[in-house]
Amino acid sequence: MADNNVPQMTDLNELAAAAQVSRRTLERLVAQGRIRAVRVGRLVRISPSERARFLEEGALPAGSLSLAPSNPR
Repeated sequence: MADNNVPQMTDLNELAAAAQVSRRTLERLVAQGRIRAVRVGRLVRISPSERARFLEEGALPAGSLSLAPSNPR
């Protein structure tokens, strides 16, 4: 029996579609800690409140995102 009081978690594909960015961009943001996510095995889930925060702030404010690796070779 499903508990209707449990908030539905969002996966990266759903958030990518809502934010109009690539899944890879979101994977990088999660790795950088800019999006709080829960990993369950290979699955990555985002809480409804984190999804709302990310979308409300504007997915990618101009000049605030560096997708370059933090450890250049």
